[in-house]
Amino acid sequence: MLDFTLLSVVSAFAAGAVATWAAASIFKATERSKRPSLVFQQRATELTWRHCVSVALFDEDGYLLDANPTYVEFTGHDNLANVLGHNAREWLHEKDHAAFQLFLNGVPSGPKGPAEVEYHLSDGTVRALKYQHETFIERGKKRIIVACQDITGRKAASAESRLQANALNMSNDAILIASLCDSGATMVFANPAFQRLFGYREEELLGHGVQEFLYSDSQKNDFDHLCKEISAGRNVEKTALSERRDGSKFVRKSSITPFKEPETGKLYAVSITSDVTEQEDLVRRLDLKRRALQASQNGIAIVSMVQEMPTVVFANKALSTLTGFSSDELVGRSANFLLDGCIETNSKED
Repeated sequence: MLDFTLLSVVSAFAAGAVATWAAASIFKATERSKRPSLVFQQRATELTWRHCVSVALFDEDGYLLDANPTYVEFTGHDNLANVLGHNAREWLHEKDHAAFQLFLNGVPSGPKGPAEVEYHLSDGTVRALKYQHETFIERGKKRIIVACQDITGRKAASAESRLQANALNMSNDAILIASLCDSGATMVFANPAFQRLFGYREEELLGHGVQEFLYSDSQKNDFDHLCKEISAGRNVEKTALSERRDGSKFVRKSSITPFKEPETGKLYAVSITSDVTEQEDLVRRLDLKRRALQASQNGIAIVSMVQEMPTVVFANKALSTLTGFSSDELVGRSANFLLDGCIETNSKED
């Protein structure tokens, strides 16, 4: 009888312990599921309004107690009820669990941040976050407010911008970007090749008008016409005489393309410039020679010996008169009828 009584007491005690444990567990889960803090609601409103960020409230073990819709979306869910009371480790990749625990252990009192961190989510994606956090005590328990902003796109855009800037800086072409307005064009970017071409340092160029460096007073009308063309959205190809800082002259060829910044609608012009002094001089000399040959009273032909068959590439007016063929009929024709056996067509000499 005594044994039975003792067994009944032990059983009752065990049942009571299990019931107490279950009640405590239910209470703890219910407590975590409550929408808890007016402090959080106030700070979440302030942070979201100021920074347009995701805001969440955690207990010291990393369980989510509250969050705004932006944070819920960050976790990969569409409803707060699906994540409320859950541990943040559920939507973080396991490789970040240790880092998250260190974060929880090391959170100091008061506000802290901002800082940047990369988190691996459970779906395999990586997010770059800019975050700040602060702690407060509520009903004797530590609470952690985390406000974070997803800057993944911004960092990718920043990396792309750096890549583009490096490409522009490494280009052998002289590249200039200018901001256009009613009063003219102001230089906002000049790569090293542009600086070398004109002999000016970057700080001497940026913020100054394009007309100060690239156009003389006598070219003012040309510059005004150029600005009108660009403002109308038209590409411009221009060859002009320019002067370097040391006073030396050179011929530049510029290809200018307008574009508008999508966010502000501000108009810019991108100019790619090269020194074509030697090419222009060669073209001029060739033109002078061509004119001299055309003016000669003797019949003159220039024959290319590069091809298998000697071919006429130039014939002056005197030769046309002599042969009875126009210049257009002679150019491209076999030169055999002119050579009359003086030069063998199978010659290997150039």
